[in-house]
This record gives sequence, C-alpha cells and structure tokens, in this order.
Amino acid sequence: MISRLQLTTTEIQLIEQLLANVSRQFTSPEDPAFLHDAVVISHELPIRTRQFLNTFRLSEPSDAVVCVISGYPINHTKIGPTPLGRGEKSDTDRTLQEQMLLVLFASLLGDPVAWSTQQAGHIIHDISPVKGQENDQTGSSSETELLFHTEDAFHPYRGDYLGMMCLRNYNQASTSIASNRALSMLTKEQVKKLVQPCVFIKPDASQFEKHDFPDMAGLSTEVISEFIRYSDEKIKKMDDFPEAVPVLFGDPRSPYIRVDCPIYMDTLDDETEDAIKALSDAFKQDQEDLTMSAGEICFIDNLRSVHGRNPFTPRYDGNDRWLKRVNITRDIRKSRDMRITDTSRIIF
Repeated sequence: MISRLQLTTTEIQLIEQLLANVSRQFTSPEDPAFLHDAVVISHELPIRTRQFLNTFRLSEPSDAVVCVISGYPINHTKIGPTPLGRGEKSDTDRTLQEQMLLVLFASLLGDPVAWSTQQAGHIIHDISPVKGQENDQTGSSSETELLFHTEDAFHPYRGDYLGMMCLRNYNQASTSIASNRALSMLTKEQVKKLVQPCVFIKPDASQFEKHDFPDMAGLSTEVISEFIRYSDEKIKKMDDFPEAVPVLFGDPRSPYIRVDCPIYMDTLDDETEDAIKALSDAFKQDQEDLTMSAGEICFIDNLRSVHGRNPFTPRYDGNDRWLKRVNITRDIRKSRDMRITDTSRIIF
C-alpha cells in the first residue's frame, strides 16, 4: 500500500544545493513567481525522485496508494517550535526551504492549490494539535481518532493528491491509510448502491475559520473582498444545501472513492447507511498505519484511498507533531470558474 524511496547522501546534497539557490531567488513558497516556475525547477531534483513520483502518478496499483520519500535532514533548532494555532504562518523564514521542497515534489504530480476558506488561502498548511480542538474531526485534533475520509470530499474540485512533509513527530502519531482494494469486501448490491448519488457531504469545520487574507498582486482590495464574500456564500450553500453524490466512481473494476466521516456526511436511505457501514468496516480491515519521521514527505492518492489519524496525547510545548500540507490537482483548469485569475492557485 505504501511505496518508499530513501534518499542517498549524494541526492540530499543535490537537493540542499538546489534549495539554497531557489531560496535566494524567492522569499516565500506562496510567491506566484515561485509557483509558476516550480514545475520547471522540480526537474533539477534527483532523477530517482522524479522517476519515483512519475511512476506513482501514472500507475494505479492497489499496493501503492501512498508514496514516501525519506532522508531529508531537519534541523529542529532552525525550524523553531511547533505552532500552537492554525494558519499563523509565522515560521516562513525558518522553514522556507522545507516548504519549497514540498512544493517542488508536489509539482511533479500536478499543481498545488489552496482554498480561500481554509488557512487564509495559503498553499502550504500547518497541521499540528490546537488546544480546544482535541476532539474535532479536523487536522488540528489529537486525542480522538481522525476518521477515514478523502480530503475535501465535499468539493467538486478537491485535490487528486494530498502531500505532507513531517517536520517533527516526537508524539509518534500515525496516519491511517486504507485503499480501494477494500471494496472487494463489499457485496455487488452494496457497490451498486454506492455508485449512485446516495450521500450528502458537507464542508468540514476548517472551511469556516476566519483568517487575514493575503494580498494578491494586481488586484484591488474591493475585488478580493468581493470574491471572499462569494466564497463564503458558496461554502454556506454547500453546507446548507448539499447535493447527493456517489461514493464510488470511475473504473468499475477499481473505483475511485469520495467519502467523509459521519459528522460531515449524511446518507440518502437505510440501504446506503448499511453500505457505508460495510465500507467503513472494510477500510478498518485494510488499514495500514504510517508513522512519519522528521524529513519524510508522503503523497496520498486522494481518489484511490482514504486516510485518517490515530489518537495521540498533545504536549502544547512547541515539540508536538508538525506537518506541512499541500493539496495537488492534476488539472487546474477545471476550477477556472472558482479562481480570480487564470494563474491564481486559490479556489474561491
């Protein structure tokens, strides 16, 4: 289920030299110029990493729904303490090269995108435990199990892949993974039910947080404010009046998945409820846990798998688990109706 690549000393040196050069050109992973050039720069990464991610992108074997690149060194003193809140972005200078590396690897799979309604429209998100959210069904929880889901399942333009870079994990918190091979445990009747529009999926709580929205070059405050209002109204409509969607779609022999935890998903009828229960049980039987170490980068296929997180005890002392996260789409043009400009990566 998880394919792995261990960086060699020579590859690490090449990556560090590349990042040193790039960080002299750009001051933020959010810089539109960096995001524009990232796919070109990414082809200066070691050839084995490019081959590894290209195989992951083009192949769809059930035994490789997640890929992990290991070995990049993390200086814990340099990166500073784990954030205590979400969306603060106060660590950009300290983690600039790490964030740029995540974007470069992500660009080999597609285009990194952001949500205007989540973490202030930032491309790179912080995932760390937040006090008061221990039992939420979001990435900021800790003491409760984060149930299986596909990322941003409510949205028609959800990412094809979810990328995460581990900066710190003294908690030994593990990400739980299950693949679409679990569907073989369902009956034909259950699969037939789940390929029909049968569930209503609502936005999760992180989509309603309010942050200061960053300036966008060339756009007036009025234009940005108008799009923010539009975005807020759209999310509210998705929450109040969700449309019925299928859980399974694509190739009937190896379907893609679109599903969320019960808090954000309602079923159409009792038959669907039974099928979802069977699907949840199948995921549990198929589950594999991934405990990431500092410097590891993973990419999760958001169409062929579900993911969650096992509970852990937070410290809130600056040493908690800290991931950087990015959403990746293979076709950014499909979201053009929800982006302000043709080059913007922010979906409103």
